[in-house]
Amino acid sequence: IYTGVLRLDVPILNLPSLSGLSASRYGVDAQRAHQAEAEQRIIGAVAEIFVQSGQIHDNTALLDGHIRALERRLVELRTLSRSGRVPPSSVSEVEANMQSLQAERVQLQYRQDELAFRLASLLGQDRAVAPAVPDFREAPPIGTSADQNAAVGPAWQAAEAQYRAAEASHTATQTSFAPHINGFASQSTRSGSDLDFTAEWSLGLTVTVPLFTGGERLARLNAAEADVEAARHNRASVRTAELTETRLLRQRWDRAAQREELLAAAAVNQERSVSAVENRFTEGRASLSDLLTAETTLLELRMHEQSTRYDRLLAYIAHTQIAGDLSPALITSLIEE
Repeated sequence: IYTGVLRLDVPILNLPSLSGLSASRYGVDAQRAHQAEAEQRIIGAVAEIFVQSGQIHDNTALLDGHIRALERRLVELRTLSRSGRVPPSSVSEVEANMQSLQAERVQLQYRQDELAFRLASLLGQDRAVAPAVPDFREAPPIGTSADQNAAVGPAWQAAEAQYRAAEASHTATQTSFAPHINGFASQSTRSGSDLDFTAEWSLGLTVTVPLFTGGERLARLNAAEADVEAARHNRASVRTAELTETRLLRQRWDRAAQREELLAAAAVNQERSVSAVENRFTEGRASLSDLLTAETTLLELRMHEQSTRYDRLLAYIAHTQIAGDLSPALITSLIEE
């Protein structure tokens, strides 16, 4: 006796599979958002290195200019000292001041080397890569309207997608208690030794109902509810953190702009003070220490003024990074041609 069966099964109702498909789609969205977030971090880190390189270059230029002025003064004082017109202590005082500035320059050189190694690490190189020294434009202001846009960047999008995926998984777990309904069409053929085959068709539905699973589904449901709650808290935490950070960055930009304006005014006034002290020193009414102190104060004001300019630029880049709008083209637009 020969028997053959051909059966076709078609799912009609399978709610867990549909919910699982939604969870997978949201999971893919979360991965894309994480990838975008990682790209923003890399671009931001590279941009920060170049900004810091520009700051170090400008501060080094200010130090070099002051050191050259001290070297010229030192040559003059040594000549006067040999003729007995100034005491040797004056020469030593200028030398000490110059050596202090040279030590500061060495520290700046170390920071420049550190940036080269950090850049090499980001580029996957095993040797230091010295960053170029671009001349950056003024950082655009950060308006209050930008806070809302920055608070929906890649990090928040990833948290939102993870929350949606957790909800879909929870729904799939809930619907796992529902019956599965499949339709089927079956053709059965039968023949004896004379090979006289006869066939018959049968159509119907198959209903599968989970009656007892030993608490497995209940445990999965509790775990899914915990995942949803954790994803909800994570989403709220990310949104609060991004809103807070964007507002702090805006305040940082505003305060740096105010500080730069005050430092620029202070530097102008200090230049007048240095000129007055220099005149009094030439006339013998001021000591060399007073002149060196005034010049050092002016140098520090100029360096702090430069630092606030770059601090505004870093705040703008960080704010743009949170919003997910950071790109090589944007960084290039901040560089003077």
